[in-house]
Amino acid sequence: MELLDRAVKRVAALEEPPARNFVRKHVQQQIARDGSTFEEAATRVFSNAAGNYGTNVNFMVLQSQWEDARELGDLFVKRKCFAYGRDARGRPLEGKEAQTLLDSALARVEASYQNIDSTEVGISDVDHYFEYLGGVTKAVEERSGKRPRVYLSDSLTPHSRVRTLQETLQLESRTKVLNPKWYEGMLKHGFSGVAEIEHQLTNTFGWSATADAVEDWIYDEVAETFVLDSQMLERLQSLNPHSAQTLVGRLLEASGRGFWSARPEVLRRLREVFAGLEDALEGVTP
Repeated sequence: MELLDRAVKRVAALEEPPARNFVRKHVQQQIARDGSTFEEAATRVFSNAAGNYGTNVNFMVLQSQWEDARELGDLFVKRKCFAYGRDARGRPLEGKEAQTLLDSALARVEASYQNIDSTEVGISDVDHYFEYLGGVTKAVEERSGKRPRVYLSDSLTPHSRVRTLQETLQLESRTKVLNPKWYEGMLKHGFSGVAEIEHQLTNTFGWSATADAVEDWIYDEVAETFVLDSQMLERLQSLNPHSAQTLVGRLLEASGRGFWSARPEVLRRLREVFAGLEDALEGVTP
């Protein structure tokens, strides 16, 4: 982190015209605007406070503990607003709280980015992708006034490719949660397989919450595949009724929060199924 901090500050100190050195341009603008020192204006390395880890954005999403989406971006910044590097006297910062500096840096961001370097873990397999890339995207949106462009690079082969977040989600949805070969393979694992199907949907939902990047057809097809198909629903319920209920509840939440424009008849069916699963879990008989 100290090397990254040193690199940014060396670039910011170069005697170059603004058109050739945007780091210097932005640093000088910030100094003129609010009287920041050079070291403050050139701070670009932020993380958690020393000894802490994570953004907790994933927990807020998974537990449905937010009313306004701005809370997600604010939580990201509160968790990640600690600066690292060295000050003007060469002393290590080692996690100095600097929320104003992070707010200022994020307000200028036009694009956010994540590298995918594992064939085993995609952006809908775990919640850490939307926790970080989604969290910073939401934070930028609030501070800049517009949603940044979001890109992911696929570096799994020598022919690396950069895709938008929407393209990546479409690809993963088609190859995993909506792919019969994938979900039938999961169902062979019984209880844990149904849980994995639900996790895929929940992590996809996380991208709606943080970046509004999930198109309606993905939710439409998930509902049709796993809930509206009575035989599939019965399989899910018999193998893992808890995850089955969570899956249906997540679809209802996506609609309720405005992430999915579901047809009225689909919503009615989802509510009926959710109530039925809830009754079954609580031992209520018709």
